[in-house]
Amino acid sequence: MGKKKSASAEDKMTLAEAFITFQIQVKRKEIEEFQSEVSQLEEKNQRYKKRKEQLKEEQMGHIRTLLKQAKEQERDLEQRVVVNREQVDQALHKYWELARSKDSELEELRDELNTLQQKVLVVMSEKQCWLEYKTVGSQEHSLQIQLLEAELTQMQKDFQEMADHIQRSFDVTINEIDKKTEKLINEKKHLASEKAIKHLDKYTRQEIKENEWLKREIAIYKQEVALLEVSVQKHEEENLEQMNMLFQHRLDDLNISRQVFLTQVAGLGLADSGMLGEDFKINNLSDQTDASSRPINSLLATAEGEKGPGLPGELERDETVTSCSKPAGSPTGSPSQDLRALLYGSQVNFQESMQLGPLELKLLSVVGQAVPILPAPSSTSQDCNTEASQQQVDEWPVTPKMIHAKFKDLAHV
Repeated sequence: MGKKKSASAEDKMTLAEAFITFQIQVKRKEIEEFQSEVSQLEEKNQRYKKRKEQLKEEQMGHIRTLLKQAKEQERDLEQRVVVNREQVDQALHKYWELARSKDSELEELRDELNTLQQKVLVVMSEKQCWLEYKTVGSQEHSLQIQLLEAELTQMQKDFQEMADHIQRSFDVTINEIDKKTEKLINEKKHLASEKAIKHLDKYTRQEIKENEWLKREIAIYKQEVALLEVSVQKHEEENLEQMNMLFQHRLDDLNISRQVFLTQVAGLGLADSGMLGEDFKINNLSDQTDASSRPINSLLATAEGEKGPGLPGELERDETVTSCSKPAGSPTGSPSQDLRALLYGSQVNFQESMQLGPLELKLLSVVGQAVPILPAPSSTSQDCNTEASQQQVDEWPVTPKMIHAKFKDLAHV
């Protein structure tokens, strides 16, 4: 127990000592800080003293300069001429006038400034109004403008529709009036012609009826002629197409022997004849493939059906025989021969055709002859018709005077 008490007392003493030492350290730090502050203050004091001395020196220098200036001014005043009182008054008068003019100018400038400020206030108020209009009123006005524009477009559309409707109704009424007037005129003409016919004899009435019947028949005949012209035009187009196909097949199926071709081209100076034979083989193969691939013409099919499978060689032999034995303008004996000549052609004057250009080109010429569709009427019937028409013209009872009188009566009615 005694040892423990002594240990605690020693601890307490150490704590007190530690606290005292800490306070001592704090005080030492404070003393050091105060010493540093004192040293700084002393330095500042020295600087201020030096500055004070400098300022004193500057002050003394300024005083000396001022004294010098005062002395110089006194010398100048002594050297100047003495001024009269009148000159002083004039100078003062000028000075006052200048002061008054400056005051008046200042007042004018103040007035202008006030007016400008008022104008600025007015402009600012207008600006504020326009800004308020821009933020609030412009939207309302834009909506009103849009509504008015939509109204205007609708009104224009309605007006256009009304104008179109009125124009259509106007056109319809004009057409109806024209039709009615034409109908009335035709009726009046018909009534006038009927009244005039009543005063005629039986033969002239019969002639008039026949004339009307002929008019109807002529109208029917014109319609039939128009239809026939259309059908004839179609047939002509088909014939031209068929002729084109026939000539095309004829050019494609043109058969010429190699010997003839070589005799024709001997003067060209071809060095290699084997290449020419190969070219002919290639051309023959291409012609065979083209002939097998293209559609068979109806006339060619009929000709092949009539002749049989051995047609091409026999046709060539027949063509050579007939071309040598018959002249060019002599007619053929059968339609099959004509068909063969049309399809494969004759080799008459082959030398001339070889000089015309390439072998595949043939000259084509078409000669037409005008033939009447109907037989021409006889001279006796024409004379009778002319005499009857002359009698009708001579014996026609309605004169222009009668027609004018009739129209005048209708106008008065």
